[in-house]
Amino acid sequence: MVTFSSDTTKDISEGVTRGIIKEARDGISELISKWLNQEIAFVQNSKTIELIKEQRRSGEIAQYKVFIKDPNILNLIVMGLTLRRLDNSENIERMQDLRGKLFLKYKLEGLHIAQVVQIGILNRYIVILLENGASTEDVKIYIKSFLVNIERHVCFVSSEHVVEQVVDEVRIKILSHNPDIFILSGTGNAMAVTFEACRNLKESNLPYVIETYSSPKRELYFFTRILKL
Repeated sequence: MVTFSSDTTKDISEGVTRGIIKEARDGISELISKWLNQEIAFVQNSKTIELIKEQRRSGEIAQYKVFIKDPNILNLIVMGLTLRRLDNSENIERMQDLRGKLFLKYKLEGLHIAQVVQIGILNRYIVILLENGASTEDVKIYIKSFLVNIERHVCFVSSEHVVEQVVDEVRIKILSHNPDIFILSGTGNAMAVTFEACRNLKESNLPYVIETYSSPKRELYFFTRILKL
């Protein structure tokens, strides 16, 4: 009869345990991979899908994961990073195609979450919170509220808007929801309206400091009050 020492039995036991854990871990990784692939199948463009997969491995998404745990929101953030890459490479057709598909799948709120990442709003939002002394836990709470209630915190100006309409929308959102940080954004043909709307809002004595981020493609304004953290 073959006998084993207690050390040998322990080694075998630990080896089996490690094997079970590795197998379980590999199985979970495979399930996650399948879920992620299902989440981007709607894109239906092989080049864009490869670009999305690249963004999943980017350093920027790793930074967001410190503050955001919801996989659905993280997926939209990856979509926003992809929109940015397409925009920066002047691949307008694929960018508009992805925007349209995001709207159909996630509605306006989901598209807007992706857009605040594309434009760089979410990055600046986090920086403002940290500059005002927010802890990691504070930032997690603020970001969740910001993204889940995106329409209360951002006004995206379109080419169909007129100045008075934008001013009224911003004032209503600010007075109704009292956000610590509010963002006004307009691109392309909407830039002139966005600029004029912000000029009018500056004259209305809202209790906010306004930061301007202008570029050839975009007018972007952050309305920030002193945060009470």
